[in-house]
Amino acid sequence: MTELITVTATARQALAMGRNPTAEASIPTHRHVPGSVLRGALAAAWLAENGEPEPGRPGRARIPAARRAEFAEMFEGAIRFGPLLAPGSYVAPLSVRRCKYPKDPHCAAVAVDAAFLEEVSNRCPSCDGALEAGRGEVENLPANVLTETTRVRLTDGETAAEGMLFTRQAMQSTPGRALTLTGAIAAAHGDVPDWLKQPRRVLLGGRRSTGGAADLATGHGRAEPAADGDGRIVMRLLSPAVLVDAAARPAREPDAGLLSEILGVPVTVARSWTRVTTAGGWHAASNLPKSTDLAVAAGSVFELLLPDGPPGADALRRLLLRGIGLRRAEGYGWIEIASEAWRLPASAGSASSEADEDAAARIAQVLFDSGEGRWLQDELRRFLTAWHGGDRPAPYLLDRPHLEDALHDHAFRTELTRLLTSAPPGRLRRVIDALEVRVRGVR
Repeated sequence: MTELITVTATARQALAMGRNPTAEASIPTHRHVPGSVLRGALAAAWLAENGEPEPGRPGRARIPAARRAEFAEMFEGAIRFGPLLAPGSYVAPLSVRRCKYPKDPHCAAVAVDAAFLEEVSNRCPSCDGALEAGRGEVENLPANVLTETTRVRLTDGETAAEGMLFTRQAMQSTPGRALTLTGAIAAAHGDVPDWLKQPRRVLLGGRRSTGGAADLATGHGRAEPAADGDGRIVMRLLSPAVLVDAAARPAREPDAGLLSEILGVPVTVARSWTRVTTAGGWHAASNLPKSTDLAVAAGSVFELLLPDGPPGADALRRLLLRGIGLRRAEGYGWIEIASEAWRLPASAGSASSEADEDAAARIAQVLFDSGEGRWLQDELRRFLTAWHGGDRPAPYLLDRPHLEDALHDHAFRTELTRLLTSAPPGRLRRVIDALEVRVRGVR
């Protein structure tokens, strides 16, 4: 029986998967495809194939009475849709601490996982600098994937309408390389329906009249959870989870009683590393907002103790496929079970290569030669502070007259755009350090 299938989405157009807008009239995008977006796209594709035209509403479809049970089983039942991530990207666990300002490749590779340690130092073992905890964000997205498009609504006189200027962020393929994202669809019990296994084109996210097209391909997968043999489980969230206690009140930890029932052995939640967020969304079929619930953010980590010993492999697989919390059919509560401390993926280490050190020095030299080195250094520091706070500002430096001459060089403009929009924070840190050396005159 097929319990889990792998899903690969290849973007054919820009994917705009909006999250909470910022105060600067910017609409940022998720840096992955959430399970709720995948589910909505497949539901829309099913309706396009099997629905009936809705009277008086051209272009809309409704479910034929004879097939409502099939639709409900596929999209409202035990089938779960996981997040799709770009190769090399990852969800940073909240239990992991990394060097806040990495100075070299050794610092950039530091990852101290508190879930596998009794005591954790707050200092980097490489440079003795400060460590900071992960925030559950998707990191290490390939360069140039994030793009921003500024739009404005015009008045009848073809002038910009007041308050109608906004910037929308999206993910898209880069020249010569298609953007692919991978994930899975799981059935908590039984098979994944055959319809979901068929390759097809879907529309992901918003702006679907001009974007969002992606080709889906599926393959066979199997849930193979790993667990320690010492009577404990470390469980990480790959998507937000709507958790409640036994009285259905919002909670920051999974219900130990329910976990005990699923695993078949007594369970205690010993430690947790969590951050609170909200779970909402938009219901496209009714064109109404979904209810908003308190949730625990992706990247949250729970240490479970099992005093009677570890459960069997089938029980662990059942937990992995089922997930935790409410609204699991919408993509919430997707988990992984870890048996060892989290480490930075090998592909992420490329950001600390010697070539990047040379690139940082080259960018810093151009910025210094503009004659505004100190001002630019301060602005880049503000960028870095915002990134560590969980926000990536729009690259307004590209529009400043201070760099007008330098930006005539197309290659430099492309390199600086990548630095300000999609590069890892450590790369910007190196540019700031190299620029500071030049500003102080100690080359």
